Amino acid sequence: MKNPHANKKGQITIFIIVGIILLFSSALIFYIRGQSVEGIPPGFIDEVTQVPNEARPIQVFVEQCIQQTAKEGIKQIGLHGGYVDVSDPQYTGGRVFKRGFTPTDSDVVVFTGYPFDNAPRERDIPYWWHMDSPNDCRQDCTFSDAGQPGLTKQDAGENSIEAQLETYIENNIDNCYEDFADLEDIGFTLVSKAQPQATVIVTSQDIAVRLDQELTFKKEQEITLDKFTSRIDVRLKEIYDLADAIAVAQKNSRFLELAAMDLITINTEYAPNITGKKLPPIGEITFDQGQYAVWTTQDVQKKIEQNVLPFINRLRVDRAANYFQYNILSQDLIDQDQMQLVADKYTVSLINVDNDTIFPHVAVDFTYLDWWPIFVDLNGDAIIKPDKIVFPILPFIAYIQYQTFYDVSFPVLVHLRDDSALKGEGFDFYYFLEGNIRNNKPYLQGNVSIPSAREVPQLVCRPQNYNAGPLNLTIKNALTQETIPGAFVSFNFGTDSCYLGTTNERGELITQLPAGIGTLTVFREGYLQIQKPYFAAIQKADNLTLELMPEFELNAQVQVLGLNYAGDGKYSPGDFGPIGVKDTAGIVLTRIDNDTYGEYTAFVSITNETRITGQDLFRIVPGTYEVEGVLLYQDTHTVKGGELGKRRKKAVIEDITLESIYHGGVTFNNETGYITFKPEDLLQAKSIVFKMLSYPLPQVVTNDLNGLPQGGLPDIAGVTNVTGATKAYKDRIQPEIIT
Repeated sequence: MKNPHANKKGQITIFIIVGIILLFSSALIFYIRGQSVEGIPPGFIDEVTQVPNEARPIQVFVEQCIQQTAKEGIKQIGLHGGYVDVSDPQYTGGRVFKRGFTPTDSDVVVFTGYPFDNAPRERDIPYWWHMDSPNDCRQDCTFSDAGQPGLTKQDAGENSIEAQLETYIENNIDNCYEDFADLEDIGFTLVSKAQPQATVIVTSQDIAVRLDQELTFKKEQEITLDKFTSRIDVRLKEIYDLADAIAVAQKNSRFLELAAMDLITINTEYAPNITGKKLPPIGEITFDQGQYAVWTTQDVQKKIEQNVLPFINRLRVDRAANYFQYNILSQDLIDQDQMQLVADKYTVSLINVDNDTIFPHVAVDFTYLDWWPIFVDLNGDAIIKPDKIVFPILPFIAYIQYQTFYDVSFPVLVHLRDDSALKGEGFDFYYFLEGNIRNNKPYLQGNVSIPSAREVPQLVCRPQNYNAGPLNLTIKNALTQETIPGAFVSFNFGTDSCYLGTTNERGELITQLPAGIGTLTVFREGYLQIQKPYFAAIQKADNLTLELMPEFELNAQVQVLGLNYAGDGKYSPGDFGPIGVKDTAGIVLTRIDNDTYGEYTAFVSITNETRITGQDLFRIVPGTYEVEGVLLYQDTHTVKGGELGKRRKKAVIEDITLESIYHGGVTFNNETGYITFKPEDLLQAKSIVFKMLSYPLPQVVTNDLNGLPQGGLPDIAGVTNVTGATKAYKDRIQPEIIT
C-alpha cells in the first residue's frame, strides 16, 4: 500500500506546543485527561499522564503523531469497507478478495470515489453481503457475509478493525516522527527507540489509542518515556453498529430486491399502453390488430441500469440522522398514485436493533451508479416477445399475452457519514450490498425455488450454432502495435450479443461465430472499446487485425485566468494562478470522434488539497473533445442585496447566503471550438494543465441596486457568460500538455 505520509501535514509545531503546555499545571493537565476516560479499562491512561514537565514536549509530539497516524488509518478503513487495504493480507487476515469481470462476479466493487469525494484513484470496496455463487447459479446457490470485518479484537481477533488500526499505526508512526527533527530543533537528542506496540479500543463515543514504545532522549539529562495515548474523534461504534444493522436487515428482509422489483413493476404495469412501456411486462394481456412489442435483454439491462436502479438512492434508514419518508417518489415515473402505495417500502427497518436505539449522528445513503454493469436474464431469452399469440378471436384482432421473469443481480453502495466527526471535518464509511432477484422475487437462500432448466429456445448465440469462420483475430495497441492479451471479444448479431472468447498471451483468438452481418466488439480494461461491422460467412476462414486505442493515465493540473472587474459589468483579464484554497475545479471531457470506438468521457476534479498532495490522476485517450469546466467556491458566501427602483416603486432584495457558488469555468464546444489531444502528444505527456476562467466572487445580487458606486460591483449575472469569455480568451486558455 502506498505510504500516505508524503508530507507531515496538520501537525502542531513543537515550539507552540511547548509554550502552551508550560502554561498548565500538572493538576490541570491530569484533570483534562480525566474527563475522557469513560469506557477505557483501568490503567490504560493513568500511567501515561504522569510525566515530568521537562518531558511534556516529547509526550505531546508523540501523541500528535499518534493522532495524525490513527486519523489517516481510520480514514482508509472507512474508504475500504472496514479494511485499511483489501489487497494486503496483513489487514485482511490472509483473506483474498476476488476481483471479477463485473461487480456481481466479485467480492469487491471497484470504486473511484466520484461523485462522492475528490479521490479519483480506484479503490476496492468489499461486499458485506452478496451471492458468492456465479450469476447463472440455478440451485444450491450460496451467500456470504465474509467481507464484513468485526469491530473489536474480542469479536474478530486480528481481522477486526481495532487490530487493523493497531497494525497501521505500528507500520506508519515512523513516517510522522521524521527522525524527531522537530524535537532536535529544541535541544532533544534521540538516544534509543524501541519498536512500537499500539493498542486500540473503540469506545461508545470515540477511539482510544495507546502506544507502548520506549523512547529515550537527552537534553540536560536523559529522559525515557514508554507510554502514550490519544483519542480519535470518530463515533466508530455508532457507525459500525448502524452499518451492521443495515446488512442484517438486507439478509433477513431483502429490502434492496423489494425496492428494485417495485421500481421495475412501476415502469411496466402502469404504462398507458403496451407499445409505450419502458420495460417488458411481468404479466399483461392485450387485444389489437396483431402488433406486439419486442425487447432485447441487452436493451432491458441498459434501461434497468439507467432508469430503474438509480432510484435506489431514495431508500432511507429508520432512525438514522437523515431519515424521512418520501411521499412522492418521482415525477419521472409513470403513475403518481401508484407511487404513494409503495412509498413505505422505501424505509429500511432495523429489525435487529432495540426500538429505543437511535443513530442521531450518522446519515445513510444508498447509491447505484448507472455505469456499474449488472446481471440480467429474462426468461432465458435474448429476445423478449409475447408468450402467447392466438389468431383470431375476432376478425383482425389478436389475443397477446406478455409474461416476463426477471433475474437481476446488482450492487448498491452504502455510505454512512458523521459530519461532526474529526472536529467537523466529517468521517465517511462505505461498503457494498448486493441485490438478487430470481423469477421476479427476492432470492432467499434455501427458500426460493429457481428452476434448473427453463424452456429456452435454440438461440443464435449457442456455440453449437456457430457455423461461420474460423476467424483468426489479432488485437493490437493502435499506437505501439504491441499485441494485447486478455481482450474480451463478442459478436453482436441482430439483437443478440454472442461472447466469443478472450485473446491469449499473443493477443490472438481463433473462434467460430454465428453466420451473418453483425458487429465485432472488443473490450480490454485500459483501452477504448472498438466496434467493427463484420460479415461472417458460413465455413469461410478469415484473418482480421483490430487495433485498440489505449488510455493514458496522466496528472491533471488546473490554472485559472483571473478576470478583474472593470466596471459597468465588464471584466478584463489578469494573470494565471492556482485555484483558490476553497475552490473546486470540475471538468468533463466528452469524446466526439465519429470512429469505430465507443463513447468515452473523462472526468477531472481538482481541489487545493488534491493539487498539493498530487491526488489528481485521470485517464484520457487520443481524440477530439467537448470540454465543460466549472469552478466552484466551496464555502459560505453572502451576496449583498439592497433597494431596487425609485420612490414609491422601491423593492427590497434580501441578502443571499450560499453554501457554494459558481464563479467561473471554461467551455469548448461547436461554438467556441473543440479540443484535440493527438496520440503523439499523449505518448510523451506526463500531465495536462487545464486552464479556466475565474471571475471575482459576486458582491451584490444585481448592479441595478440603488446606491452602488459608479460602474457598479461584481454581481451574480456577471459570472454567467463563460462561453463568451472562452471565445474572447480562447488562445490563452487552451489546455497545455507537459512532457
